[in-house]
Amino acid sequence: MDNKTQDIDEIEIAIDRAFSDNPIAKLPYSQAIWTLLAGAEEYHFRHSVVHPATEAEMAVVVDGLLNALTYPVRTVYKNCVRDSTPINFDLNDYNYEKSVEWIGGAEDYLQFCSIFPLYRRKQITIEVKGNEILIHRKSPKNIAYEAYDRFIGKRGEMDVILADPTPLVPSLLGKMHRNGNSFQIKFTRRLVEGIVRVFGPQYLSRFVLPPHWKFVYFDIAQFKLTMACLQSLASAWMVARQLFAEQGILGAGYSSSVLIIKIAELENIIFQSTKIDKIKIQSILKYLTFGQCEIRDPDIAIQPIINLENGSYAISPLLLMHTNAERNLCVLLNQIPLEKKNYSFLVQEKESELFNRIVKSLANTSFDFRSGKIHGTDIDIAIIDRSNKVCLCLELKWFIEPAEIREVEMRSDEVAKGIKQGLKLMHLFEVQDQKLFTTLGVDASFDFQAAVGSENFIGREDIQDKRIPVLRVWHLISHLVTGDLNSTVDWLRQRKYLPKEGRDFEVRTMPITVGGWRAEWYGLRPLESS
Repeated sequence: MDNKTQDIDEIEIAIDRAFSDNPIAKLPYSQAIWTLLAGAEEYHFRHSVVHPATEAEMAVVVDGLLNALTYPVRTVYKNCVRDSTPINFDLNDYNYEKSVEWIGGAEDYLQFCSIFPLYRRKQITIEVKGNEILIHRKSPKNIAYEAYDRFIGKRGEMDVILADPTPLVPSLLGKMHRNGNSFQIKFTRRLVEGIVRVFGPQYLSRFVLPPHWKFVYFDIAQFKLTMACLQSLASAWMVARQLFAEQGILGAGYSSSVLIIKIAELENIIFQSTKIDKIKIQSILKYLTFGQCEIRDPDIAIQPIINLENGSYAISPLLLMHTNAERNLCVLLNQIPLEKKNYSFLVQEKESELFNRIVKSLANTSFDFRSGKIHGTDIDIAIIDRSNKVCLCLELKWFIEPAEIREVEMRSDEVAKGIKQGLKLMHLFEVQDQKLFTTLGVDASFDFQAAVGSENFIGREDIQDKRIPVLRVWHLISHLVTGDLNSTVDWLRQRKYLPKEGRDFEVRTMPITVGGWRAEWYGLRPLESS
């Protein structure tokens, strides 16, 4: 290790220590957890209810909270003392300010957590002048690829049904009880049935994985029902807070912003709602509980329930309502040794399911669909317009969306393999390979194009090739449903599917600071016109 690398390592350690040094980290464990979750809930409540932000602004607020909250919670989970001190739910201005300050500071800390891995992968260089960290970054030729993964909607999530809570309000009011500045809800069987009936479809519609997928302790159908029940309870809790806030409860219900519920009670509620075996419910809740399953660096978005270690769970409505439950389950399964092998097999099956989804989505077109193996290369799906003599061959990629720099590298390598296979198909067409022609039922007069269709991520800019477009499968389908393959191929070749800097997004330089260490990093911001 050279002296410069050692200096950088020491700076990284100093930044880690500085971030962890917050007064909330000195509170007892359960109090610190509640204070952080309540601070995040209050920030979210102010932006969503008190002074409602626009939909685009709210998306930024939620994304920021989900990304930032993990780091303070992780520090508390690892370092805070467990004792029997009961939680004080009253508003403490000092603790509230420090919790919000810590969560806000985590956004800068998160950037440093990206910078140092990039340095070790030699994608940037670092120069240190006093407490100033100067970052020299090779500017991407086309940052639109990163913007695509950030801002182009995922799997058509704009189609999610939004629930109207109005039908639930009368029965909810009948089971809500105010005690000073806090409130409780008596979750009777009938009330839970009503809650799930109102909110359940909103969350169930977000799942697309095959219901027969089985994991070590439960299957996807059982997880889906359990998670929809949890998310429905969280939504009802948020509605209850709004109702009490309208009645003038002090602090707009801050003291009850986080649902604190006995573990056994929650298990019973889910059992009564879903009729799933309690052992399986306990396994699902264990997977969803922060730090369980021997996860080394737990993520609050992936494991959004927190065991207060006093017989109760802490459930943040913000986290449950906005989590991408299916995607986060996939991330979690890929981190659990017992699940990894099984999960790899299911991913292969998922790529086959993508084929079926494409065919089903384009059933009203006149396209023909082919697949096969030639010269050691799979043709995952070929979409063919025989009347206009156009053929689009897709290499399909299904993997979980990357959540950190290491995963970005790994997933980009997977996309690069797909691009390489696409280039091989382009070459076979150019040399008029007869096996390719026979497999697809085409000839040299066809307009031929290969591309990569990915479910979640299109890869870094530096792995792209101008001859092989890469985009999300749902995005491609949305263009193909018109039945015009000719214009779709042109759209792909001209990269019209990519967002454009200055029209759809802008690149901003951001000053970041932790513990006196300063740097400048970049960020992408969507523009209103997009």
